Amino acid sequence: MIKNNNNLNNEELKKINELFLEGFSFHKDGKIKKAKLIYEKILNVDSNNFDVLQLLGTIYAQEKNLKFAIKYFDKALNINKDYYAIYNNKGNILQDFKHYDEALLNYNKAIE
Repeated sequence: MIKNNNNLNNEELKKINELFLEGFSFHKDGKIKKAKLIYEKILNVDSNNFDVLQLLGTIYAQEKNLKFAIKYFDKALNINKDYYAIYNNKGNILQDFKHYDEALLNYNKAIE
């Protein structure tokens, strides 16, 4: 269930929750393009949706798109700096691109 962080009305929040469940279902089923489209649609209404930001970061990391993975992970961390899994995921993508010092910093944040 998505939290209401942007003063959305009940109808907007309900629609976002429905879209999120649909997108997450596509994501789990490996239908990544469909999931991304839905997640981006959610961000058009709720640009600070933590769950969607971190899931888009994960998708872009899986696609080895460093720029967008870091962009979405950082946006999610601006909302919740204590979500250790994002630091771990960020470390993984940085390591994949041989940014070892930055990767190590993120791994250390993940275990703090």
